[in-house]
Amino acid sequence: MRPLSPEHICRWKLNELIGIVDSFEDKLAQIVTEQHITVAEDYKNILLRYAAKSIVSVQEICILCTHGYPDGALGIARSLYEHFIYIAFFISKRNDPNFVSYVKDYFLDSEIQICKLADAQRTHMNEAEKKSITDRRNNART
Repeated sequence: MRPLSPEHICRWKLNELIGIVDSFEDKLAQIVTEQHITVAEDYKNILLRYAAKSIVSVQEICILCTHGYPDGALGIARSLYEHFIYIAFFISKRNDPNFVSYVKDYFLDSEIQICKLADAQRTHMNEAEKKSITDRRNNART
């Protein structure tokens, strides 16, 4: 594959898209700073997590497209679509009586995935690291 020509970059307005994404990223960072948002297991952090993942995904899509790798860009676009599905789910359940439970389950699932990854890597850890993972897993179960 060869990179897109400047004509194609203009035709598909990739530079404009990059500018929009950069502007959105700056605005999001400004809001996080102004509102003193910290890491927590809440709805706002779920939205921020997917917004950050989506920003990176769109940036990667633009880079891959401008350098002639549309198939790779499509793979990342599928991930971007999944991000939107997660966000749409949480937005649609915002007024559901079980909403807090959905948020807790989301973070519990993340914690379980981290523990599974750590279990797979245990053979390369020292005893202190293994104990830390065991403690984390036990805390996730409670």
